[in-house]
Amino acid sequence: KRICKLPDCDKPITKSQPGQKWCAMHWSRYRKYKDPYYPVEKREQHGMYKTPEYKLWLSIKGRTKYNRGEADLAWKGVKLCEEWDKSFLSFYKHVGKKEPGMTLDRIDSAKGYEPGNVRWVSRHVQSVNRKLHANNTSGYRGVYWRQDAKKWRSRVSVLGQHFSIGGLQETPEEAAWMYDQLALQLYGEYARPNFTYV
Repeated sequence: KRICKLPDCDKPITKSQPGQKWCAMHWSRYRKYKDPYYPVEKREQHGMYKTPEYKLWLSIKGRTKYNRGEADLAWKGVKLCEEWDKSFLSFYKHVGKKEPGMTLDRIDSAKGYEPGNVRWVSRHVQSVNRKLHANNTSGYRGVYWRQDAKKWRSRVSVLGQHFSIGGLQETPEEAAWMYDQLALQLYGEYARPNFTYV
C-alpha cells in the first residue's frame, strides 16, 4: 500500500495513479491550481440538493453572475449578496421553505437578493412589482398615452386582465394617482404605487 509522500498526509495512492507520489486529493489540486496545498472550501452538508429552494439558489447564483444578454435584461445589475453567494444554508435561513405556487420576490427591484429585500409571493403579486418597461413613455407605473384622445390613461392588470381606471386625464401625474388608488386597494402592502402616501 503506497501512501502520499506529502507531509501530514496519510491518504493512500490509488492503483489508477501509477508513478504518482501524491494522493488523489493533492494531485487533483495540483492539476487544477498548480498547488497541491491549495485551500479548497468544503462543500456544505445539508441534504437539500434536490429541493426547490436549492435549485432556486443555484439559478440566482448563475443568472446574477453570468448575464446572457437579451434573455437576461431583467437581471442586469442584480446582485446576490456575498453571504448568500457563499452559503446556501445562510440563504435558506433567511428565505425559509418555498410553498407551492410561490416565487421569491425582491421587495425593491432596484436592489439585489439580500436580507430584508426578499419575500415569497404569488407570481401575480410578483408581476406587480416589476420595473417599468423600457417602452414606458409616461415615467409612471400603469400610465399610458391614448394617441386617439391625446390624453393619459391609467390601467391595472389583474390575473392577466387589464382594467382602465378613472377615464382620461390631462396629465400623467393625474393618471398615476388614479392607478395608485386602485393598486393600493387590490394589493395592499404588495402594491408599488407611483407616489409615497403617509
